[in-house]
Amino acid sequence: ATTGVVLLASLAGYSFARKRFPGRDLIFWIVISTLLVPGWSTIIASYVLTLNMGLHDTYWVLILPGLASPFALFLFRQFAVTLPEELFQAAKIDGASELQLWQRITLPLSRPVIATLAIFTFVGHWNDFLWPLLVLNKQNIYTLPVGVSVIMYQIQGAGPSYGIGMAAAILMSVLPILAFLAMQKQMIEGITIGSLKG
Repeated sequence: ATTGVVLLASLAGYSFARKRFPGRDLIFWIVISTLLVPGWSTIIASYVLTLNMGLHDTYWVLILPGLASPFALFLFRQFAVTLPEELFQAAKIDGASELQLWQRITLPLSRPVIATLAIFTFVGHWNDFLWPLLVLNKQNIYTLPVGVSVIMYQIQGAGPSYGIGMAAAILMSVLPILAFLAMQKQMIEGITIGSLKG
C-alpha cells in the first residue's frame, strides 16, 4: 500500500504541477476538496463495493481502497511546483520524454517528500484497525491490531488480558520506529529545504 500510494501520488503530483491540460486546476481542487469528507461517511460504500468485487478476505482489500490519497497528491504536487523549471527545460532540450523527466529529475529531487509520505502512509496502514476488522474474517491474514485484540480476549475467558495487549503494542511500535529512523535524514532535509543559511 505504501509503495502504491507513493508511486501514484508522485505521478499525479508531477502531472498536476508540470503539465498543462484543460480543467487542471478545477480537477485538482475537486480532488483536494475530498479531504473535507470524513472517512467514516464512505466506509459503508467502500465495504459494499469491495464485497461486490469479491475482495474480502484478501490482501487486496487492504491495499486498493487506500491507494488514491488526496493528501499524498497535495503533498507531492506542492513539492513538485517548487522544483526549478530550468532543469526540466534542459532535459527537454536533450530529448527527455515526460516519463524520463519524472523518473530522472522529479523522483531524485523529491526524496524528502517521498520519505515523509512513505512514513505517514506506512504508519496509517500499520495502525488501521476498523477497516481490517470489517473486511477480514480469516485469522491468517489479520493485521496486527486486529490480531492483538482477538488474542487479548481469547486467552482469558473472563475479560481482556491487558498485559498481552501492552506487550503486543510495544512490539507493534518497533517497525514504525525503525522506518522513521531509516528515513529521518530525508525528512529533516524536507523540513529545512526552504530555510536560510548564514
